[in-house]
Amino acid sequence: MGQKPLSKDLAEQAVDAVKQAIADGYPLNAIPGKLGAVTVAADNLKENRGTIRSRLKVAEHLYGLTPDGITSTGTDPRDAEIIRLKDELRDRNAQLTNLHRENLSAERVREFVTSVKSTLPDPPDWTLTETAIGDPGVPLALWSDWHVGEVVFRDQVGGVNEFNIEIAQRRVRRLVQRIIEICFQYTVNPSYPGIVVCLGGDMISGIIHEELTETMEGPLSDQIRETYRLLVWALKQLADKFGAVFVVAVVGNHGRLHHKPRAKNRVQDSFEYMIYHFLADKFDDDERINFFIPDQTDAWFEVAGHRFLLTHGDSTGARGGDGIIGAIGPIVRGEKKVRDVAGFTGDAYDVALMGHYHISVSLDNVIVNPTLKGYDEFARNVLRARPERPAQTLIFIHPEKGIIDERRIWLEDKPERRPVSDFVAIPGAP
Repeated sequence: MGQKPLSKDLAEQAVDAVKQAIADGYPLNAIPGKLGAVTVAADNLKENRGTIRSRLKVAEHLYGLTPDGITSTGTDPRDAEIIRLKDELRDRNAQLTNLHRENLSAERVREFVTSVKSTLPDPPDWTLTETAIGDPGVPLALWSDWHVGEVVFRDQVGGVNEFNIEIAQRRVRRLVQRIIEICFQYTVNPSYPGIVVCLGGDMISGIIHEELTETMEGPLSDQIRETYRLLVWALKQLADKFGAVFVVAVVGNHGRLHHKPRAKNRVQDSFEYMIYHFLADKFDDDERINFFIPDQTDAWFEVAGHRFLLTHGDSTGARGGDGIIGAIGPIVRGEKKVRDVAGFTGDAYDVALMGHYHISVSLDNVIVNPTLKGYDEFARNVLRARPERPAQTLIFIHPEKGIIDERRIWLEDKPERRPVSDFVAIPGAP
């Protein structure tokens, strides 16, 4: 049923309000430095100015009422209804525009910012295919906590580390080269169906802390562009060597748009979410590279019959630490909470993969990735944490034995403190 035309009472009310404004000295049409009668009438009636203008048009066309007493003739009432509907549509469009500005929804991020749609694809067949018993299994590279754009000053961390974009580039090159070297030169039977790459978040430094924005290298756009470039190069290298790459990507906490973490749109309000979709769009025509980018903080997937959960580690529901065991406490407590919830939602897994803590942890049920950035001022001056060389994790999954190998890909050489012995040595012995 169509909407009823404007009632005569409302038409007369609008016309009378404008007449009164004219009588009070306001011009029918606004002039510079002087409010118009329509604006004053709208304020008095507590209506939008566009609504009053629309009612004046309908009042004239339907009822022959005008504030100045001059009416047009021969107008079809249906034309007036069309005019009214057009005005109403314009108002609705304005309201919708304001709503979109205020509500940064997941759909808006996907379609208007990244220009691609988020999908939840099934893993490629090769990740589920059983390999032969003698094969080395399926390699999985865990990449997280790159913090591209952050600057670590050597003289502020006891001289054990330094970091900037140039160093990040060098370490990413070494990371990819070492993965290829380990898989194809140090493996007895280097035959792989492909490689899984887990992007675990905090790939950029972000702008969530004031001290980061004060000391970061270049603007935020440089962080986003450089991280994108590094990942494009790295994934191409792996695709050329392994033939197939399956990328699982979750966001961290450093890439968020807001200073404080939020629960609503936690994933969509992240620059990393945009980077991941830029990558998926970049490789859309490359059948060798497939992406899984969930709209939540966790990603469940399976490799060679082994079930994994990938999450950054900041949203496990556990906080705090211990002066003796460090971050092991919140890691174990958090993983247990995640596993309990996963049991209720039917998302059981064998091993959780995390980053966030910037340390190497390897347990039966959780593997925590170290950081490409390495030791920084926060770890030294606030946490008093033990320095650990920058590294990333590479594991191999066998269909019968599960995880059969786990390695740290060290991205800087070990510092030499004494002459290297041929095999073993006892300090102080001749």
